[in-house]
Amino acid sequence: MNATGAISCCAAAVTLWLTPSPAQPAPILGQEDWDPISSAAAWTNLRGWTSPATPNADGNTGESLRMTFPYVAASETGRYDGVCLRASNLFAGAWATNMPIRFDFWASNNSPGAAQVQWGTNGLGGDIREAVVDTPGTGTWTTLNASLLNWSNWMYDGAIEAQYLSDLASIDWIGVPIDRHTAGHPIHGIDNVMLMIPEPAGCLMLVLALVTMGISVRRKRPPPGSPSAFG
Repeated sequence: MNATGAISCCAAAVTLWLTPSPAQPAPILGQEDWDPISSAAAWTNLRGWTSPATPNADGNTGESLRMTFPYVAASETGRYDGVCLRASNLFAGAWATNMPIRFDFWASNNSPGAAQVQWGTNGLGGDIREAVVDTPGTGTWTTLNASLLNWSNWMYDGAIEAQYLSDLASIDWIGVPIDRHTAGHPIHGIDNVMLMIPEPAGCLMLVLALVTMGISVRRKRPPPGSPSAFG
């Protein structure tokens, strides 16, 4: 097999290896799973209603965070709590639009009004971008996803795409706020906040680079009968 064929085979193998399948979870670039529970400096609770949950709580085999809303009457349901952590806890390099965000969520007795992802620059006092992720059900852990690809999903007043990309390049923190939906005493769980590895477009670039390298190697191959470095 010539050099181009060898490199092409390697490229095909890399493509197959990097392509997610139902049995293979997508690679994780960075993760906060609170297992063991991180120091207080690693995460911040917005209202003080969230605390560590021990293993096997809420059906989770590892440690997680439990959000326990105080009892309120029906007229006071518009309240939320959330967890924030430094973006560098997940990934200290440059964040990009092709890096999905995921987290695991659990609701005991009431679905939340909304589960969201927020992020911003310059601490919690800076510009805040948020997107509603989903309204999950109750009684089981669910993995929720937030894509950074569409800047218009993360708008605030006066935002433009250029500003969005600039803010993402200097992201300082990321948060998971949960809005309550009903009166009573809802209890929720948060675990495994993850930043995923770049999506297939980046992998395709790697494959193309390998193929290009193979073509280059072939062009530099000495013609038959040329002197060999090995005699």
